[in-house]
This record gives sequence, structure tokens and C-alpha cells, in this order.
Amino acid sequence: GQGCEALSRRGWAPHASCGLPVRRTAPPASRTGIHMRCLARCLLLSGLPPLWAMDYETYHSLGLDARFEDKPRTKHDSGMTNINGGLTRAQMWGRNFAAEEAARHKYPLAAAAQPRQGVPSGRYLEHKAWNGSSVYPGTRRDWWVWVPGQYTRDAPASLLVFNDGGGFLNPAGHIRATLVLANLIADGALDITIAVFLSPGIRQGHPDCAYDDPKDPQRATSDDPQRSLEYDTVSDTYSRFLLVDILPVLESEFRITQDPARRAVVGTSSGAVGAFCAAWYRPDSFGLVATISGSFVNIRGAHNLPWVIRNTKRKPIKVLLMSGEHDMDNNHGSWPLGNRAMAAALAYAGYEHRLVFGTGAHGMTHAGSVFPSVLLWLFKDSSIRFEEEPGQWHDPRRLLILAVLLTYPVFCMLSCPVSRRWVGRCGRSRHHKAT
Repeated sequence: GQGCEALSRRGWAPHASCGLPVRRTAPPASRTGIHMRCLARCLLLSGLPPLWAMDYETYHSLGLDARFEDKPRTKHDSGMTNINGGLTRAQMWGRNFAAEEAARHKYPLAAAAQPRQGVPSGRYLEHKAWNGSSVYPGTRRDWWVWVPGQYTRDAPASLLVFNDGGGFLNPAGHIRATLVLANLIADGALDITIAVFLSPGIRQGHPDCAYDDPKDPQRATSDDPQRSLEYDTVSDTYSRFLLVDILPVLESEFRITQDPARRAVVGTSSGAVGAFCAAWYRPDSFGLVATISGSFVNIRGAHNLPWVIRNTKRKPIKVLLMSGEHDMDNNHGSWPLGNRAMAAALAYAGYEHRLVFGTGAHGMTHAGSVFPSVLLWLFKDSSIRFEEEPGQWHDPRRLLILAVLLTYPVFCMLSCPVSRRWVGRCGRSRHHKAT
């Protein structure tokens, strides 16, 4: 349109790989203000936030125009090994698993994640090797639906969607989501809620897949690049997958609420990015988000989300973030810093949100200890306080440090001979005045 023509006259053109304007030549200094306003208008008309683009030579030299699949270092190869001589990928994961194991002592499984007599266990519906996706054609995936024993069609049920659903569904895992849901619903603390547990897609026969038997293309066990495409991509594609592919199947059998304030998406790691983007792009359908060790780093652009949040009109969503001191840190970025940046951006933009930041690593051990409170905070009570949040002096070691800092000056003063004589004179002076 006219905005694009104006940009072209001033030395700008859309780049082939991303469509965003990049500068071919510098505009005249006196026209910079006009050029910036024109760029912003063009981007706003296209529905994108006004991203100020750098000159193309720099953009290209830094490799920022490369497609994710063409990057020389990604999460699927040696890209997680420190090129400057730090930990290898295997060492990094080994340290992470050790930190998660150590966290088990500090973060025991929540009481609500234990089976209780007399509580209806609910029923499961399994969609095995499901290949009905139109948004991600050519993929198959397993997914499950859990329906509480108290469900009837008399009233619409709340909705809870889990990315990487197998980990949340595992009855011996860290979360044990169905046990938590069954107990909370039985206690009357949570409304009737139907849960959907989704696995990422697998492309049959693709060479990037992992196989139990490489000679059998029908037995692929995982497809990490496809998982990254679905979860790490910052777009509305995953929300369309939920709304176009999954929910119609679910709603053909069950009555689900249309109120976004009763529809949540939960994810961990890359699945956390997918959960956030589902609500971000479709707040009319998903109003609640919980992320665990969210990958808000530079994999497929999620490191830009804090800036986007700060510069976009506030949306009606409620967000809970979880991370820890020993969360992932590699060439893509720092997971603790990424989650803190997300929390700071949400606070700046006035969102109802919570950052629960502990000492755990990249996993769900910490989340398992507070998951009942996570659900209650999302669906019911925003006043719930978590044991570990930024700014709280909850750790005994920190309390000890605080006590030392407060008492040390007094100790120094009393141990000093000059101070003791001065205190003694003051005491005698007050005694003489009293007599």
C-alpha cells in the first residue's frame, strides 16, 4: 500500500525470509522522523507490533535472517554445547538431572497428588496414533482426555489443556495431574474440569525422528524438530491447532465452557511457549496460562516476547510462570533470566501474573510440590501465596544472613572499648539525673 511505497522511496524493502522491512540505504538525516513514523504505520496496518529493523547488512551478517532449520547451531545438534569450552550437551544435562534429583528433598510431592479412598478416579479416552490434524498435516500423535467422575452434561465443564501431556498424565511422575484434579474436585475446591493431554506430532518416516528400530519407519518414538515447530514458534498456529483440530473432537462428546476465564493451557519447557502463545493469540478462547521452566529464549523467537508484551495493548489473560536458580543456561539463553524478563514485562503491562522462582532445575520437581496451588490460583483464588516468590525471605539461610546483618553493627559497637566506656558514661549520667 501507500505505507510500503513510502518506505521503498526512503531506501527500505521487505526481506525475503521474514517480510519485515530492512534498510538498503540510509535515509536522509532530515527525514528520519518521517521514515520511522511511516515504518510504524506500515507495520501496524499489517497487524504486527512496530519492530525497529536494523540495516540489512548487519542483520544478515549476524545470521538473524536465517530460517531456524538453516541455523548452524540449534537445539537438535551440538548447538547446546558451549563453543567457548564450557560444558558439553551431555554434561549440561547430567548436571541438570543431578540438580533435579537434589530438589526432590526440598520439594516433596503435593499431598493432593496422592490417591485417596472414596474419590472418583474419573475415566480416560485415548486417541492413539491420531492423524487427523489439518494444521499440522502428515503428523500423528497420541492424546488423552480425562473426565472426572462427577461430570454430567447439565453444566459446561472447565477446560485444562496440557502440552507434552504424557509427562503430566504419568501416574508415577512429578505432577500426577489427574490425581490432583480428582482430589480438588472431590473437595469442592475446583469446578468440574475436563483435562486434555496432548503429545507433540511425529512425522512418520522422517529422518529427524527417533526410532526404536531405525528400519521400521512406523515406530518413531519422538520427533524433536516437529515438537519445536509446534511449541517454540511464536505465532497463532498452535492455537489454531487446538481450536480447529482438537476441540471439535472433544466438544462432539462433552459440553465444554466457552468462557476463556475457565479455559487454561499448561506447558513445560518449549511446551510453555506454546501454552503462552495459545492464550496470547487467542485470549477469547484461552484466558489462563501456567508455564514451567518456560523456554523464553532464542530458539524460534520467544526471547522477543517480553518486548512484545510491553508494547502491546493488555490482553485479558492470567499468567503463572515457574523457574528456578538451576534452570537451563545454554547458547539459546538463560531460562531463569528469560522467565524473569517475562514476569517484569507482564508487571509493566499490568497483567495479573505470578512468578514462582525456586532452586530447582529444568524439570517439574518443584512444580509437582505446588501444582494444586497453581490450579487454584489460575481458576479460583488469585490471593494464594506460594512458598517461593521473588522478594520473599523464605529461605532459612537468607533469614540467617539478615539476622547477622542486623546484629553485627551492635556487636561491633559493644565489643569496642571506646564504645563500652561511652555506653557506661551514658548509663551513669542517666543514673545521676534520676537520683
